[in-house]
Amino acid sequence: LIERVLGIPSMIIGKSVSQVFFQAAVEEKNILNSIHETFKSTLKKLIFISLMIFVPLFFVIEDLFALVFGSEWREAGVYAKILLPVFFFNFVYNPFSVLFIVFEMQRVQFLINLFYVFVLIGMFLVVSYCKLGFDWFLYLFVIVSMVFVFLKFFILLRKLKQENV
Repeated sequence: LIERVLGIPSMIIGKSVSQVFFQAAVEEKNILNSIHETFKSTLKKLIFISLMIFVPLFFVIEDLFALVFGSEWREAGVYAKILLPVFFFNFVYNPFSVLFIVFEMQRVQFLINLFYVFVLIGMFLVVSYCKLGFDWFLYLFVIVSMVFVFLKFFILLRKLKQENV
């Protein structure tokens, strides 16, 4: 439910922004042999939109889940609140993930994502074995997910600098 409520709208908006970013970046590259301005402009807009959506949501999401889905869903609102940083950073990062294709770095992206899956499985096993509870899993999931998003974003930034695109 949390994925549907938070993830799908973010994904739809992110996909649209990604297409616009890609088109603008190609145009800028053809004219200036660079995509830095389009990149910076898109990044600023995405951060602004994310802040406008996710910060207010942080303060009302529990009540919102209870109001929309019924009081028995308040706990899902608590979990959604814990997961909000993941949705925030994915919303900002996802439109730029097309750069892995542009730079022909799909293999790198695949390996990072594969390692991410193995880390999540390992994390799940450790949390289960130590009987730490679902909240612990969610908090660790948020930390691990954000680390991997930052890693992919850092790799793209380095490649942009390296290519001087």
